[in-house]
Amino acid sequence: MPCRLERSTALLDAVPEVMRRTAEIPGVIQFDATLQAEAPELGHAAHDFVPEREREFLAAVREALELEQGRGRLRDGLDLDVVPRLITSQIEGVQLAWLANRSVDMAGVVQALMDLLRRAGTAD
Repeated sequence: MPCRLERSTALLDAVPEVMRRTAEIPGVIQFDATLQAEAPELGHAAHDFVPEREREFLAAVREALELEQGRGRLRDGLDLDVVPRLITSQIEGVQLAWLANRSVDMAGVVQALMDLLRRAGTAD
C-alpha cells in the first residue's frame, strides 16, 4: 500500500485523494504490486517487511475509522475489525486493475466504497 494516513485528514475523504495522486506515479504502484507478489517467498528480502507493513496499515486504517465513527461520519453497524481489510483489499485490487488498464478510475472506485461506508448526509 503506497500511502500513509494523516490523523488530521478524514479517512473517507483522504483515501480517494491518495488514489488520485498515486495514479500520477505508476512506478510506485508497479513496485508495490511486485513487492507484494514476491515477498511471501521464504528468503525474499521483504518477506518479513510486507506483512508487518500490512499490520501497521490495517491498524492505522482502523484508528482512522474510529475517528470517523467518533465524528458520526460512518454508517451504523460497521465491523471495524473487517472494514480496514475491505478498504485495503479494494485499494490493492483496483491498483492491479489499473496496472492492466489505465482507464480504470482508481479514485472513483475507492470513492464509491467510501460513500458506502459514509453515514448519509455527512459528506464534507
